Amino acid sequence: MVRVIDPSEDELVVRVIDPSEDELMIRVIDPSVDELMVRVINPSEDELMARVIDPSEDELMVRVIDQSEDELMVRVIDLSENELMVRVIDPSEDELVVRVIDLSEDKLMVRITFLYY
Repeated sequence: MVRVIDPSEDELVVRVIDPSEDELMIRVIDPSVDELMVRVINPSEDELMARVIDPSEDELMVRVIDQSEDELMVRVIDLSENELMVRVIDPSEDELVVRVIDLSEDKLMVRITFLYY
């Protein structure tokens, strides 16, 4: 479980469900937003593709770029043209810690320091 504290002092809870080599499901619960389901599909050395299901029944596409042993960069582009940037650092621990770095009307920056794989 991950607790994210953003500049607006709201909490964002991220739960990692069924982590495995082939699939990683992440449930994001935001007090200001309904639940989002993120499923990572077909992980490879260079790129991961993920489909995010929004409770508003809009679909989000997630592309993981610049994946390496130490860092994982995720770009989420939704239909409202908002952007969610997620940076995963050191994905080798049992705990996932997320810090919101930059929050604006159309961009949210999240730093993940520990990823439960």
